[in-house]
Amino acid sequence: MEYIYENQRDTYEDFASGRVLLNASGTTAFPVKLASEIFLRGRSYLRSRSEKKKYSLFAENYIIIE
Repeated sequence: MEYIYENQRDTYEDFASGRVLLNASGTTAFPVKLASEIFLRGRSYLRSRSEKKKYSLFAENYIIIE
């Protein structure tokens, strides 16, 4: 998959498991860059349909992206 929105070489080490995001014991962490790309693609799609609302990404009682 080619990244459309997350195409800069930013570091996401501050979001590494244990710093900000926590993952369940014995599971691998979900890639932050990929999660951001999926969210931004979804937001772009909804905005293209003239749905200019505020969107949030939730994961088990945590707001990840607003």
